[in-house]
Amino acid sequence: MQNGAKSLKSPKLCGSILVVEDDPDIRSLTISILERAGASVAGASSAAEAIGCLDSGHFDAVVLDWNLAGDTGGALLARLRDHNPELLRRSAVVTGDVLSIPGQHEAEAYGCPVLAKPFRPQQLLSTVAAMLAVTAVGP
Repeated sequence: MQNGAKSLKSPKLCGSILVVEDDPDIRSLTISILERAGASVAGASSAAEAIGCLDSGHFDAVVLDWNLAGDTGGALLARLRDHNPELLRRSAVVTGDVLSIPGQHEAEAYGCPVLAKPFRPQQLLSTVAAMLAVTAVGP
């Protein structure tokens, strides 16, 4: 199994990423995956904590849980739309809502890719790499 995992070519990430996830185990795992790929990563456990991070630091991308305790990822995406539209373009949503029909998740109205939990590390890395590429070529 180790050899199979090594045979997949993972993108090398360069940038600062904010992971917003209220489940500490999923947050820790997501941060670990992104850090092993080379990214600088900060974590937040709520929308309020994420807003504090965004106000005090610079991030190149955001990966956020849609169903945060006490709030939805939509509230944070709406804030990004109003205050940092460039970062909104580099935000991805993860969700355990398996009943959503692909292409019809509310987060897609913001132009965000949506990853279903459980996601594979390669899916996460490919999605974040694509978002960071927008940074490199975007206006």
